[in-house]
Amino acid sequence: MLHAVVDWQRWLLEPWLTGLRMGAGQPLWQRLLAAQHVLAERTMAASEAGTEGIETAVARDHAGVSSAHTVEAGPFSRLVRFRAGGSGPPTLLVAPHSGYAGAVLSELAASLLQHGDVYFLDWLDARLVPKSRGRFGLDEQLAVVLKALVTIGSPAHLVGVSQSGPAALAAAALATNASATLPRPRSLVLLGAPVGPAERRSAIDWLAAGLDPGIVDTCLISVVPERYPGAGRRVYPGLFQLMAVLFADPGAYFGAQAGLWLELMAGAPGPCDRLHADLHRLVDVPAELYAESVDNLVRRSPFDGSGFTLGSHAIPTGDLAGLPVLTVEAAKDELVGAGATHAVQALAGPGSAELTVHDAAHHALFVGPLFASAVAPPLRGFLQRQR
Repeated sequence: MLHAVVDWQRWLLEPWLTGLRMGAGQPLWQRLLAAQHVLAERTMAASEAGTEGIETAVARDHAGVSSAHTVEAGPFSRLVRFRAGGSGPPTLLVAPHSGYAGAVLSELAASLLQHGDVYFLDWLDARLVPKSRGRFGLDEQLAVVLKALVTIGSPAHLVGVSQSGPAALAAAALATNASATLPRPRSLVLLGAPVGPAERRSAIDWLAAGLDPGIVDTCLISVVPERYPGAGRRVYPGLFQLMAVLFADPGAYFGAQAGLWLELMAGAPGPCDRLHADLHRLVDVPAELYAESVDNLVRRSPFDGSGFTLGSHAIPTGDLAGLPVLTVEAAKDELVGAGATHAVQALAGPGSAELTVHDAAHHALFVGPLFASAVAPPLRGFLQRQR
């Protein structure tokens, strides 16, 4: 239903956008109308399938990338290998599958490239996955992460971000188990990940935890329309994730809109150009993955101090005591509650560390000035110590 409504709105707005294009050629109103036209089109483009690829985004943020190619592709994911100048151990960076495209992590990936090759595990827009390819939930997400570790074949740093953090933690726990045949990770890094009980719930946690499962199913799940390859698949639309961010921090969202408009008026792209683009890089999420994430990661925590459960798996965590773990939280995280990431330190081994970035929201954990100054240096230092 949501996709049909968006198409209808686009049809209604197209004459107005056409008028803006025509008016933009008039000298007196050129900058005003042109800026309004670009802002409107870029905002509306959030509902379109097919965002900027991670290869293009990383090349933009890191000129030293020598090559990037897909080493493994599945129906719901692809594993992209980036080669750069660094000669250290590889890193497996697992993108979250919560409604945003993996390209929003390009700055984080570029920073990791200073150490060695980066394997980027990206998730496909569920609108583009045929319904015949079956379901994709937390069990399937974990299986894809484990397969990526096998594909890399050598000990790698494992980095999980936001929604992918629990899958990364589960994969690390399984790979460090004494009976495991998987390559053992060198370290584990979790950035703003909901892996434990929060000391203080975020606005989104509070809202999602209070929703009846029936309401989630009837109000937050949509069916992919016929014009996409995934026609008939039930999905959580990425537009709802954008609405969740708007609900959690309306000032930041409208600030990005106003900032981009001013930059367009001035004809000089700046930080709001990047922030606005990242906020609107949306993908649809398989309905079962979203529903299971709300239930397993929000209503109840996968790690409760006595055990760790993800999907249908009870994960053994005892051997994590030998693995160095870095946990990073944003003090003003609007999506993940305080302490929900640092909780995993109860399982961590020697050399582990935790970092709380003050005055930072969720987005700042992987992009922007605060990431560059407060997150990237200690992250690189931690990885350097685990070589």
